[in-house]
Amino acid sequence: MTQIEMPARPHAGDDPAPDLGAAPSARPAPPLLDLPRGLRRFWWLILGLALLLGAAGVYVGSKRGATYTAAASVNVGRVDIRSQALPGYMSAAQALASSYSRVATGDRAAAAIGARLHLSPQTVADRLTAAPVPKAPIFTIIARGPSAAAAIGLANAATNQITRYVSSTNAGDAAATGILNAYRKEARRAASLKLEIQRLRGQGSPQHTISRTQLALQTSRVRLQGLSTQYQAQSQEVLSTAGIEVLNRPTRALSNHTKTIKQYGGAGAVAGLLLGVALALGLERLTTRRRRRTA
Repeated sequence: MTQIEMPARPHAGDDPAPDLGAAPSARPAPPLLDLPRGLRRFWWLILGLALLLGAAGVYVGSKRGATYTAAASVNVGRVDIRSQALPGYMSAAQALASSYSRVATGDRAAAAIGARLHLSPQTVADRLTAAPVPKAPIFTIIARGPSAAAAIGLANAATNQITRYVSSTNAGDAAATGILNAYRKEARRAASLKLEIQRLRGQGSPQHTISRTQLALQTSRVRLQGLSTQYQAQSQEVLSTAGIEVLNRPTRALSNHTKTIKQYGGAGAVAGLLLGVALALGLERLTTRRRRRTA
């Protein structure tokens, strides 16, 4: 009797036999937007737009009018060591430098400078700035203009204007001169009283007359001492903060033409780069959609 072999039962965990008649699985669809592929494929577009817009920016920057800048430095007080060694010199001079820098660009100064240069006060105010140097009794006057000559002329005019203003408002020298004249007048009076006492004693005048003259002499000497103290204090104030000194006047002006060209060229290149990337990604997405439709 022939024995019939039965097929073996599948055990748990064994994979079922593949269906020979089943269709093979489809390949996964490519992503709608492939960023690295798009950048690599359309690199020529990105580079071309960056170069094109960069060149356009350079052209526009070269056609813009150049602005020239000139500067002058002004010191408040004196630059000698004796002045700077006085107590309170630095703080007083720095405060004056800050005040003078504001006066140099004020409305009255702008009107006076504009009248001399045949410019409107608003034009002068727009082109002129001044600022104190930190921790120094110095302030800087900065002038701008459409040409080197215009910038230098405006800086010199502003420097001359602030110099005249400080000279007209500085009463320190006049006060010191007035005290000195009063001291000399009182010194002559004291000398006359001393001679008068000698004459009275020589003539044998009464004691009360001599005493009255001696009292007047002592009063005159007290006044002399007070005037001497005032003169010394006033002299120190004049020595520390009298007037201003121009450290350097502008002889040349700097132009921003090259900087402007670089700025416009750089901005155009960046804009072209961003636009090229956006167009490259858009074209890559459009190409991917077409491939899906035709697949």
